[in-house]
Amino acid sequence: MNISPAGLALIKRFERLRLSAYDDGYGNRTIGWGHLIQPGENYQTITAAQADELLALDLATAERAVNSLVRVPLTQSQYDALVSLVYNWGAGNFRNSSHLSLINSGDYAGTAARLRAHPITSGGVASQGLVNRRAAEADLFARDGIYSLAEMGGASPAPTTPTTPTTPTDPTAAEPGKSWVYPAVAIGAALLVITLIND
Repeated sequence: MNISPAGLALIKRFERLRLSAYDDGYGNRTIGWGHLIQPGENYQTITAAQADELLALDLATAERAVNSLVRVPLTQSQYDALVSLVYNWGAGNFRNSSHLSLINSGDYAGTAARLRAHPITSGGVASQGLVNRRAAEADLFARDGIYSLAEMGGASPAPTTPTTPTTPTDPTAAEPGKSWVYPAVAIGAALLVITLIND
């Protein structure tokens, strides 16, 4: 899967574009759409096009993590929410998170609740921005509805006991255009019984 325009819009909404390097508030040098400047990268200022290129690279990393680590079916909105989370957190944090354990157990409702209730801290500092982001991700995760694993196609539903069809007492109650079926079946059965008796 790949992130949808709605998921991308959510990420951009919270990251915001900055063309000069800045401290993200937790000691991390950042630029563009929330790109963490890596060792060997010497960005001080960039263009909007360069910011979009960095965004595409960081998104690919987040998508790859969700695609490889999540073992159950996802709706597009669920996928988008998890990619946003990984984009913000990093793949390593997601790999070791309770969020991943919950989703891989098929607990979609629990995952949505965990997104919203997760301790909102970064570097030990509370952030209203992260509170808002987790709430938006939880809302996006639940946008298509919360389903069971079986409903999402990840497991076969429990077998049901087939019902025995009954012949309507009123032939006109049969499917329109098929009111002749039941009398014909009854006549055929009677003829078969007579034939067996005569033999």
